[in-house]
Amino acid sequence: MDTAVRVANAARRLAIGIILVTCAGGGAFVLVSRPHTDCDIVAEMMDTYSGFQTESSAVLVAAAPEKDNLLAVSEAEARTGRTLHEQAHAIAGPVLRRAAMTFADGVSQSADEQRADALQPPELDPFEAALPELDAHHLQAADSFFGAAHVLLAACPTVPRPVGLS
Repeated sequence: MDTAVRVANAARRLAIGIILVTCAGGGAFVLVSRPHTDCDIVAEMMDTYSGFQTESSAVLVAAAPEKDNLLAVSEAEARTGRTLHEQAHAIAGPVLRRAAMTFADGVSQSADEQRADALQPPELDPFEAALPELDAHHLQAADSFFGAAHVLLAACPTVPRPVGLS
């Protein structure tokens, strides 16, 4: 093969390689682009939580609180918890990340409790049904959830309070 042909082929391969790397890099940038600050991520988390609250309220208002409806809400809450965990992992600051993970854990725990409550047969005692027994674990989980929400919203004062935490 002639030297000129080899140089031309090498130049062509180099140009194609540069184009591929540039395209791949540009594509990766588009796919990986995300909020720039931790507070942007907290805002996304609060939007996610608000969306769940609005959706679940609409389901429970439109339909009777029957087993299937309660299970649908608990499944939506479980999906919300998973989404919140994914968002929380993107937070860079360790204190905010811990609070975000606690917030997401609270939503996931609530989904588990909702599912368990929906699967239990109704109580014969109407007083028990109206005022369910709250164990220490449930109370501590709720306290952790609201405490984490407070940390997130205090650290990001421009983030609107989500539906359900107002």
